[in-house]
Amino acid sequence: MSGDNLVTTPNERDVLTTKSDNKTQEQAIIQMSQQGRESSDEEVYDPESEGPYLSRTYADDDNDDEHEHGHNQAGKEFRLIPHNTAKDKWKIYLPVVYWFPKYQYKDWFLSDVIAAITAIVMVIPQGMGYALVAGLQPIYGLYSALMGHCLYGPFGTSGQLIVAPVAIVSLMTKETLSRYIGNMESLAEKYALGLGFEIGSSEYQDAYDTKLPIIYAAYGSALAFQVGVFSLLLGLFKAGILANMLAEPVIVGFTFAAAILIGMSQLEFVLNVHVHGHSLIGKVIDLFKHINEAHGLSVLLAACCIVFLLILRTWKRRPNIPGSKYAKFIPGPLILVVIATAISASKGASTGWDVVGELPKGLPVFVNFFDDIEMSDFYPLMLPGLLITILAFIESIAVAIKFADKHDYSIDASQELIALGICNLVGCWFQIYPVSGVLSLATVVEAAGATTPLYSIMAGTGMILCTAFLLKLFEWLPKPVLGSIVLVGIINLVDVGKMKEIW
Repeated sequence: MSGDNLVTTPNERDVLTTKSDNKTQEQAIIQMSQQGRESSDEEVYDPESEGPYLSRTYADDDNDDEHEHGHNQAGKEFRLIPHNTAKDKWKIYLPVVYWFPKYQYKDWFLSDVIAAITAIVMVIPQGMGYALVAGLQPIYGLYSALMGHCLYGPFGTSGQLIVAPVAIVSLMTKETLSRYIGNMESLAEKYALGLGFEIGSSEYQDAYDTKLPIIYAAYGSALAFQVGVFSLLLGLFKAGILANMLAEPVIVGFTFAAAILIGMSQLEFVLNVHVHGHSLIGKVIDLFKHINEAHGLSVLLAACCIVFLLILRTWKRRPNIPGSKYAKFIPGPLILVVIATAISASKGASTGWDVVGELPKGLPVFVNFFDDIEMSDFYPLMLPGLLITILAFIESIAVAIKFADKHDYSIDASQELIALGICNLVGCWFQIYPVSGVLSLATVVEAAGATTPLYSIMAGTGMILCTAFLLKLFEWLPKPVLGSIVLVGIINLVDVGKMKEIW
């Protein structure tokens, strides 16, 4: 494993020593003392030691929060991956076999359980909302979140990262697949005609309308396949260093443009009007042409949801407001989903709201997506697949590094690529579209106490239960609510401070 791919924190670089390298140990002690720390050389790193800790002790008089989320900052070093010189460094490719046998249930389990519950209630509505951004039915967003949670936990190196549908990747998925919509419609026509229905008959139209979303989802799975293959190859060839090669102004500009496009796509659900056009300008023009057709109750519902979420967001970010430290645990999107769905179900079609509608029963099943796509379209997906891979990795590694630095542990950038590759490559056979690390949700679960990837595995298990038994509860969920959740969520994509700094 290349040292370039191992992301370490400043503390780790200061104190990692071996028994045979006394000079390095003395230098580390001198450097720590210059930083105002008192170091103890009673325990030094033993490369043959096992478990999620490296032996390291020092006292930090400035750290009042000694056990933040179960991480003892004044004691042994917290690790989720083996050290480069450890005899079991092969476990970097399956980190769960390294950290799970030494899992500290007394210190970490409760925090991980709370984080898992938080992840479930937050990711279900947001995942369904981002599926609409991708042009897919909401159920595929739920499937994608489920597979991301289940598969990332055993292979990932971050204790806080969430892998699920994300705004930018969803937008790129829609823009990529829209190029092939003509071929998808042709495939749906062939399917309906193959059943013996005449063009124009109600049976033909029903078969066409049923098959087209399935074909669209198959193209999304084909794109996830491409992303999975590229991610795995890049990870195995230790290409984690690619994270440093994209200029920050490019990322800031791209995310700002993505926020605008995503916002435009969600206005269709908020206003309950159909917007046509292949460019942003064309969509804006068509939107204003049909603005008088906006559905009043849908707009009112969306406005109430947006106001509620913005108030909650402000409450979380203002420590001077009473109770702000507890506001981060309030699942705003879930509250809106429950209330709006209850109203919609009780009033029925009289509200006029566009709802999610009937959802497939049970868990996602194995589907060979190659049966529902034109093979001539598969290879042209490789270029957008590579671009999505790079952006998904950059977003994921940025989130992973953020929390690794905060909690003082190491991640492996190339293994993160492998984990993303497995999530997409395995998940593509179970009706997902490309997934990535989600900053907004990772921030929430980190605040809730996420400590190890076990929280992701537990959240995935909970989502399996929800998908198996509770899907019917979402059939009356109004789409304006999902649109509102996405609109407020993309605020995080607009970094005004960075723009001023670059300017």
